[in-house]
Amino acid sequence: MDLSSIVANTRTIQIKHPGTGAEIGLAIDLVSLTDDRVKLVERQNRNKLMRKGMKNVSAEQLDKTADDVLIATMVSWKWAKDATFDGEQLEFNRKNIDRLFAKLPFVRTQIDEELANEADFFQS
Repeated sequence: MDLSSIVANTRTIQIKHPGTGAEIGLAIDLVSLTDDRVKLVERQNRNKLMRKGMKNVSAEQLDKTADDVLIATMVSWKWAKDATFDGEQLEFNRKNIDRLFAKLPFVRTQIDEELANEADFFQS
């Protein structure tokens, strides 16, 4: 077996209603936490924090860096035909991701939980 062929794949997750477990019509494509794009964001954030000195870092800044990493794992999203957020199907960008996370924190939680299942990124 050629070990170099063992690479993580992009995977699609279905966001579910936190109370019922039913799919809500939002699918998100994710890359693994080991993806180079994600590692780059992690390094950039660590460098910023190190330059500031940890004594000068706020909880809000730490939350933002965690969100930066989580968002770096997101490649795109797809909306089901009848799924909307505030009456529209949001374009995939940082502003809209932040809007969605602010109003629907369970989306962030579900992404985080899926990222913890590293083996799922290696399924064909």
